[in-house]
Amino acid sequence: MFKDRRIYTNRRWFLYLLLLFIIATSLVLIDLPDNWWISDVNKINSSRNQQNRLNVYVSIYPLYDLANKIAGNKVDLHLLIPNGEEVHSYKPSLQQQSRLLKTDLFLYNGVGLEPWGTKVAKRLQEKGIEVIKASEEVKLLKLENTYVHGHGQYDPHIWLDPINMQLIAKRVRDEFIDLDPENKREYQQNYKSYVKKIDILDQAYRATLTNKNRDYILVSHDAFRYLTNRYGLNQLSVTGVTLHEEPSPGTLARLIERVRKDGLKYIFMKKLSNSRVAGVLAKETGLKILTLDPIIGLTEEEKENNADYFSIMSKNLKNLRKVLVDEDE
Repeated sequence: MFKDRRIYTNRRWFLYLLLLFIIATSLVLIDLPDNWWISDVNKINSSRNQQNRLNVYVSIYPLYDLANKIAGNKVDLHLLIPNGEEVHSYKPSLQQQSRLLKTDLFLYNGVGLEPWGTKVAKRLQEKGIEVIKASEEVKLLKLENTYVHGHGQYDPHIWLDPINMQLIAKRVRDEFIDLDPENKREYQQNYKSYVKKIDILDQAYRATLTNKNRDYILVSHDAFRYLTNRYGLNQLSVTGVTLHEEPSPGTLARLIERVRKDGLKYIFMKKLSNSRVAGVLAKETGLKILTLDPIIGLTEEEKENNADYFSIMSKNLKNLRKVLVDEDE
């Protein structure tokens, strides 16, 4: 009898507790929105997306700027060669090489610009990491003096032709989409915006240089072959692909004679250039110095002013106009 009473009492307490649980749960659910479960799923997915963002390394600034504009805020992007470093002689540290092995994509220029690039790219590909060699996306232009300082027979400064940047951007967009299809729409929109900016820049160059008064420019550094080739110009260079490649005394004498014969007034030098030979030439002939930026990297001032590929290319065009269009005015 007592045993039956205990069983009855236990059941009664169980029913009371069950009723209280149902009432409490109902009160909580009343305050939740209809799509409460979707909100929680979105939070989980958002957290997962943050953890699974693409990790991309880029060797040089102009390609970094391109990739950044395609990526928007969907990619963790890293510039391998710091601004201000000499690109032609830079070597990644052991720490950088270790980080590269954890990346999803490596974008580099090629054509000998990064002497270590081919070896690193091969190693990454063997590890199953995606690699884009930008120079494979464009038509390369031959150097006049071949096999100079490891550059082989082709000019590596491919980014100074805006149309080349369009071609490279398409490959970068496609690779981002393959690796991160969830953000396909944003990559496509960013690419369209980038191409539109390139078109505007290209049209500005064509319109400005249509009425040029001569078909060549004097430059301190053999870096502008792609730019001049695109817009119907030639470059007369004091030094080679790197500033260490100085001309012979005979070549320098011929340059001085050409400057005086053609009545040139300006020589283009890259920003912060310390080319001794170009300085001698300018002093000897009375040439004025203007900047033509090969866009290897940004100065601290440029970073503070949010400069990018487009703003620097626009400044280059302004100085080209001064020399080739406005010089005789």
